[in-house]
Amino acid sequence: MNNTEERITRIHERAKEIKEEKNRRLMQIESTVSAVLGVLLMVMIGLFSRAGSGVSQTTVQDAGYAGASMFGSTAGGYILVALVAFMLGAVTAILIRSYMERNRR
Repeated sequence: MNNTEERITRIHERAKEIKEEKNRRLMQIESTVSAVLGVLLMVMIGLFSRAGSGVSQTTVQDAGYAGASMFGSTAGGYILVALVAFMLGAVTAILIRSYMERNRR
């Protein structure tokens, strides 16, 4: 480490390592969020799929959501499932985009 070129080279290498570590952590967070949203979507679909038989309506009211106008009917469950599905799609699109950018470099 006698000359300036070696120092600059090491600084660039360390900056690249820090950037790769940040990208790896971000990818782990995005993957975790995607998995959690996927599980939440499956649970909600299972919960609200019984809405046609009238079972889910009491479950929603017992859960404390009766004050929200969206949950007043069985359609509210489908709206909630659609919102979670949209969030899952958005997170998946972000994951795919970051994966493509990382492989492009």
